[in-house]
Amino acid sequence: FYEFDVFHRILTSLPTWEEKLDYAMRDHSFLGRDQFEKSLWLLRHPDVCKVSYEDLVGERGGGSRARQVAAVDRLLRHVGSDADAEEVAGRVYNPDSWSFFRGTTGAWREKFSERNQRRFTEQFGDILEQYGYE
Repeated sequence: FYEFDVFHRILTSLPTWEEKLDYAMRDHSFLGRDQFEKSLWLLRHPDVCKVSYEDLVGERGGGSRARQVAAVDRLLRHVGSDADAEEVAGRVYNPDSWSFFRGTTGAWREKFSERNQRRFTEQFGDILEQYGYE
């Protein structure tokens, strides 16, 4: 993951969140930039169980427990498990994970400027719609 170190250095050299986000959206080689588009086939495949981050985070992540348990139950049934969804749901969310920015739904709004939001919508709006986001 040497690319992580490269991009980390670039991002830490930029003084504002607006500049960091703008850079990430403009650099076509930025990590993960094209993964949602490349993964659209998974969204359409009938054998893939689809869940969203918002479905899985539960109350600790800004969602709801009922939605979390329902999503976990759907996943467990999909893989043929008879595990208890209530019990598993309590272990799904880890707010200390390295992959979270803040670990709550909608936290991105605190950092995206209006300009960042416009650019993101221009570049990725069609993909967001396909994944069920606006």
